[in-house]
This record gives sequence, structure tokens and C-alpha cells, in this order.
Amino acid sequence: KLLNEEDALARFSGNATLWNKITHQALLDIPPRLDELMAEGSLPLQRIQDQLHSIKGVASTVGWEQLQYACAALENGLEAIPWNPNTHGAQLMEIWRQSARAARELLTPVVVQRDVARAKELLLELLTLMDNNDMQMFEISDLLATCLEDKEVSDLQEKVNQMQLLEAATLAKQLYRQLTKEK
Repeated sequence: KLLNEEDALARFSGNATLWNKITHQALLDIPPRLDELMAEGSLPLQRIQDQLHSIKGVASTVGWEQLQYACAALENGLEAIPWNPNTHGAQLMEIWRQSARAARELLTPVVVQRDVARAKELLLELLTLMDNNDMQMFEISDLLATCLEDKEVSDLQEKVNQMQLLEAATLAKQLYRQLTKEK
């Protein structure tokens, strides 16, 4: 199961608001760990195990079972089969994308206040990340939703989550222009 909501909520004593906040944070914390695992060159075995163990722990906490089990299997098998970012990393990245997408469908936005200046910064960062096909684009689109409640942000998040990057870039540019006029 990609996301076991029942078990995850039980870990938080049924507190969906707390699960929501922790899951938002997990969506920010995991991509840099995956990026390190996917990097070319060899990482020391202990570092790979540490990163897999950390991702496994976060996945377990928020209920991403498939990601948790994949990390456990990789972590346990590293002594026998050396880490390969092109095979192991690609499998892990795909499970991560699916898990994150499943979580995003359940999350409620954590909107603080309308912050046009911050939203513009995030839009520029998002465009750069999309150009580089960097997985942090998902997290930046989530952060954008904490600055703006506009329908355009929801549409943009949907395009990013579905990896429709050309359409997402067009929406991001339109939203940036709109915010620039709003000043």
C-alpha cells in the first residue's frame, strides 16, 4: 500500500492536523536525501545505509508503507548487492513520487498568509527546478500554497504533480506576471 492512512493516524492518536503538518515537513525532508543517493559517484556504504534508514523512518511515521518497505529491503541488501543509483535509486525515486502524490491528495494546505514577495521568489525557484527536472519542485509548489490561496496555485500544483512541466511552467509564468502587477 502506498499510504496507510489508518496506521499513520493511529501513530498520531487520530490527530489529522498533526499528521498533516508532519507530512508537509516529510515532503520537504526526503528529496535532499534522495538527491544524495541518486548522485553520480560512490557514497560510502554507511552513508547510503544512513540515508535509507532515515527515509525509512520518516516513511514509517507518516504511513508511506511501500517506501518504508523498499528502503528496508535496500538497506538490508546493501552488503550483498552494491548500491546502484541507476537501478536502486530509480526504483526508490518512483516509489517516492507515487507516495508523495498519494499524500498530497489527502493533505490540507497550511496557509499562513498572503505573501506576494515570497510567492514570487518561490515561482522563480520552481521554474528553475522544473527546467532541471529536480524533484524539489514538488516541495516548492507545496510551499507556494502556503503563500497564496489562488486557484492558479492549485492548478499549478496539479500540473507539477502530474509532471506536466510545460503547462506548469506556463502557469507559473502567468502567475508571476499577475503578482508583479499586483504590487
